Order: sequence, then C-alpha cells, then structure tokens
Amino acid sequence: MRKNSLPFINIGVSSIITVFLTLFLVTFAALSVLTANSDYQLSEEIVENTTAYYAADLQAKKAVASIEEILYQLYLNSFDEKSFFSELTPELFSNQLSKNVSNFKLTEIDENMIISYETPVSETQVLYVSLIICYPELESDTLLKITSWQTKRLNESENNFSTYDTDTNESK
Repeated sequence: MRKNSLPFINIGVSSIITVFLTLFLVTFAALSVLTANSDYQLSEEIVENTTAYYAADLQAKKAVASIEEILYQLYLNSFDEKSFFSELTPELFSNQLSKNVSNFKLTEIDENMIISYETPVSETQVLYVSLIICYPELESDTLLKITSWQTKRLNESENNFSTYDTDTNESK
C-alpha cells in the first residue's frame, strides 16, 4: 500500500527551523552593523564639536589674558580708581583682540564697566564671554570677574542670538 503524502512535507521541521534561525541571525547582524555605523558617525560629530568648543575656549582665554594685561598696565599708570576707569575705551583693546574675538563691547551697567565678546565655535554657535572690570584695592587683587562664559546658538534665520530670559523662563 502506498501512503498518500504531499511533496512539501518531506522537508522536515528541523530544516524549517534552520532556515528561520538563519534569517533571524542575518537580520540582527544587519541591524548591528547599522547601529555601529550610526554610533561611529555620532562619535565623529561629537569629536568635531568638542574640538571646536575647546579651540574657541582657548581663544577666549587668550583674550582674557590680553585684557588683563592691558588693564594691569592701565592700573600701574593710573593714580586712582577714577583715572583708571576714565581711560577705559574700546579702542584700548581693539588692536590686541581683533583677531581672536568678535562683537567686542565695553559698556557701563549699574556703575560697573562690563566687557563682552564672542568667539566662534561653529557656524551656528559662539562662545559668549562677559567680564566685569574691577579696580583692585591691592596690586595682587584681580582686575576681572567672569560673569558669563557660555555657548550660544545663533538664530539661523537672522544670524542673531537666541537668548533665554531667566526671569520669565521664555526663549526670545
């Protein structure tokens, strides 16, 4: 007697399991390769951004050193606090800082002289630095107080800063 059987039943369960396991392993191998590639690209971008930040940070620190040197010479040549502050002009700093910084400003706010400037980090970010000029009581006292040292994102549509108001917690 002959048994009636269908032709595809001869494949066997173990062969079907092997095919599915192979498909399963190939799929996860492909996903692993894609994930590894994404992680590599992200790490390369992080390296570039970190390098750019520290290059801008170095330029900002060089600018602070130049400003301190100028202020120290001015302090040595001044008779008192009034003559020290009366000699402060943006032109005093312009020759030393023109190559390292941009948007240099010397302003008076609430009887404090404030220096602010930016160093570019990337096309979309700058490192913003704000310093208060202090008249030292002793020669060993500091001439500057750092009030702000932060990255700011440039508003791409206007090439201005997007600022954050801490009083209202709103972005401008």
